[in-house]
Order: sequence, then C-alpha cells, then structure tokens
Amino acid sequence: MRRICRSTCSVWVICVGIGPFVLDACADRTPTGGGKPSPGRVAWRAGTIRSPLSAGSLAVDSVHVYVYRSGLAISAVRLSDRSVAWTAASDETFDNGAPLKGTARCGGQVIFGSAGGALYAVSPDDGHREWRWVPSFGGDLGYGAPICDAGKVYVSTGRPMYVYAVDAASGRQLWAVNLSRTTPGTGFVATPRISDGVIVGCTREFTDTISGMIAGVDANSGAVLWRHTWTPEAPTRDASCSVSVAAANGIAVGAADDGRVFGLDLRSGALRWTAPKIAGYVTGRDERPVWIVDGVVMVGSLSGVVTGLDLQTGIERWKSVDTDRVISTIIDPSLSGDRGQFTGANTSGQILSFDATTGRRLWTTTPSGKLNEKLLFGPGVLTRDLLIAVASDGLYAIWR
Repeated sequence: MRRICRSTCSVWVICVGIGPFVLDACADRTPTGGGKPSPGRVAWRAGTIRSPLSAGSLAVDSVHVYVYRSGLAISAVRLSDRSVAWTAASDETFDNGAPLKGTARCGGQVIFGSAGGALYAVSPDDGHREWRWVPSFGGDLGYGAPICDAGKVYVSTGRPMYVYAVDAASGRQLWAVNLSRTTPGTGFVATPRISDGVIVGCTREFTDTISGMIAGVDANSGAVLWRHTWTPEAPTRDASCSVSVAAANGIAVGAADDGRVFGLDLRSGALRWTAPKIAGYVTGRDERPVWIVDGVVMVGSLSGVVTGLDLQTGIERWKSVDTDRVISTIIDPSLSGDRGQFTGANTSGQILSFDATTGRRLWTTTPSGKLNEKLLFGPGVLTRDLLIAVASDGLYAIWR
C-alpha cells in the first residue's frame, strides 16, 4: 500500500492473526488537554462503511481513504467527515470471495482488482474509470496485491502462474512472465515485491508433491534473472511458499511453508543465509510472512512467535513470545515503512506494537472481551497520525 509520510523511527506493529475485535471498547475519539492521543486508542469509527471479510483492503491520500468494498466496487471516504464521496463499480457480475488482496494509489490513480480477474484504474477525484485491464493469459488475481513503482503496476496471478507489468497511466500491458515449472502451471504467485529494479515473487505449485520457488525478475523487461527452488526437508514434504516475500539492500527474503527462511542475493539469487523454523513447533506447515525495515527482517509464524533477523546474516536478533494468547501471527506488510510499523489484530482482540531493534513491546490495544464476535482487519493504511483498517463492523482509525 502507498504511504503518505515516512520517518526513521524503528517502531513496528505486528499483525498477529485474525480474531474478535471491538475497538469501541477502547475508543479515545479526541485528544484531551492538548496532548498527543494514546497509541492504540480509537480515533474514530465509521460504522456505515463495511466490507466483506474477503475484501477490506485500502489506499489513502490526504483527502480520501479508498475502501475496497468487494470484488465488485470501491468507495472513496472523506477523511474530514467519513462520508462517502463516490463509489465506482467494476464490470463483473459476481464476487467469488477472492478479489485482489490490495488497493494502490499509483500514477495519480486508484488501482483495484475485481473478483472476475480484471484490474481497474479510477480517478481519485470522482471515481470515473480510466482503464480496465485483463491479464493476457487469464488467471485469478486473488493471490496477491498490486505493487506500484515508477508509474507501473505489478500484479501476480494463479492458475496460470504469472507476474505482469502494466502501465499505470494507460493500462497497457508491458510484459508477462510465467513463473511455473510446468505450462501453464497450476498454483499461484504470492504478492511480489520490488527493490532496485528487481521484482521478487514466490510460488506454490500444486504438483504431485506441492512445490515452489522464489524468483527474481527484471522490472523493465520481465526477464527472469534467477530462480531458487525450495528443497524439501524430506521427499514427500511440502516445499512451497504461500505468503509475500521482501527485498531491500541487495537481499531478497522469503520463507518456505515448512518454516525455514532464506536470504538470497537480489541480483544473482545466490543463497546468502538460511534461518531455521521455529523450534518446538511440531506442525509441518508454517506460513511465515516477512518484511524488512532498517536492516531487520520481521518474520511471523503460525506458532505465535515473532522473530527479528539481521538482514545481511540471518542471525536472530530477538524473539517475542509474549503475545497474550496469540494463536497465530500474520504480518501485514501493507503497513510497513512509515515509522517502521506493522499492524493488525490477533485472536485475543488486540493490536500489538513492538520495537524493531529489540523486540520490546511498546503498546497494546485493549481487547473487548467479546470472544464470540469475530472481526477481521484486512490490509490497512497509515497516515501521519492514524492507522486505518476495515473490520466487519466498520472502518476504524486508531491513533499511532
């Protein structure tokens, strides 16, 4: 997701799963005494702005927050009063529950994807359509989010397994590359990332034994620079990748679904380091999303453990297990970068904030205690002061 400000502060907020979350229980709607509001408190809630659990992704600028309502429509909500400025519809006639997992502010436009496999660009001012693009080789868009860089939008698909580059201004397809080991490939490419002109993506391919790899692609030409195939720990074990990767400072980082984390040279794909899976976690499959800020690789785990690794060496800097009844941790990379933060709700109904350098928890929201009410925060966005995300009972803004 696009951020509207950045700083050098090394603060992270970790997305730790899906769970019951009613933020009105800890609302702090206005600052008191002229001081700064307490982090983790609710600034406002727009209960009329709702989104199905399969959607809920956002983009933001200084005027609007753009709410992906479903695979069929997107709305612009005014930050000033939380009213709906406009709603733009797609051409699709159904929502299959697997729309594009993200919304982007790119090239002066708002980019979103439909459930039916098309990408749309609309004007941020009034929602009128600028263009509609359909992948030339077909496929589902529900496995990744759009990545914007230098006036281009990069998207990945499943069934078949492609990465595409699209011109953000015109909607013209620039190139397409197949990342499957077979043709056309049954599986998907998770959300790709871009660093120093290299697109990095990982795959999960539904072969006899589920397999996958991480690959580097030239962002200008679409040429595959390298491929690193995950080698299973045992012949019949899953060796694929289901979550987004990360790349920065000449290193690409990805995790195999058995829990191991790999650091690769961004240009050559040469293996630089391997970090082990979580000790004592006996389940064979462990989805471990990763993100990089200030030389630290933040790694989640279905075990509930959050780990900070050194980007250049893979050496563990810290490990946090003090996450209060966390069942799983799923990092939300859309909320990184600005002041070094990740954010999300865990199964206890909390948002947790950690210091990236030490792993020390900085603050935690107050859970509501309504454990029978399951609310999902989809990927959100950051402004200078607020974290904005969608739950099933409305649009929330939380003081940072």
